[in-house]
Amino acid sequence: MFTAEQETHIVNMVIANNSITLCEIQQRIIEDDTTFQNIHNVSISVLGRVLARNRIRMKQIYRVPFERFISFNNDCYIGVWSDQSYSSYWDDR
Repeated sequence: MFTAEQETHIVNMVIANNSITLCEIQQRIIEDDTTFQNIHNVSISVLGRVLARNRIRMKQIYRVPFERFISFNNDCYIGVWSDQSYSSYWDDR
């Protein structure tokens, strides 16, 4: 389905942005008429096979808010993560 040049372009997309998703790659391929002029539709599974053939593994990146609140059921440990420091419930006592 893809030429060697097109597969190289897909691999370079992932290398340039390691947080790119398969859906974003799919959208960029469909929108790019210069490199992928003969491709009008591509499935996620085909993209996965192309990346696997080129030994590229993509892992899901979990995006969390800037400040993450942590609490446990027994309320003995409550804390807030921020970019600079970690303060817990027990630090204020």
